[in-house]
Amino acid sequence: MEKVTEEGVVIAKLEAHQGWRVVIEGRGAGLPFATRQLAIDYVRAYGKLRRASAIRVFDENGAVEHEEKFDVTFAKV
Repeated sequence: MEKVTEEGVVIAKLEAHQGWRVVIEGRGAGLPFATRQLAIDYVRAYGKLRRASAIRVFDENGAVEHEEKFDVTFAKV
């Protein structure tokens, strides 16, 4: 499987007047979510599926509100 981004990071961010949006670089404008928890659940699942090295949640000011790092291991075939 490929990594999601060059750094392997999936991002959820709060955008002023638009709610929560999950942004995956190179994959369009992002996906809207009604709540913070839904956005975080999605980035966790997507990050694990795509073997991301981390997920980050930003507030509307651009500050990192939450971050989770994953150990990325590749199975030999």
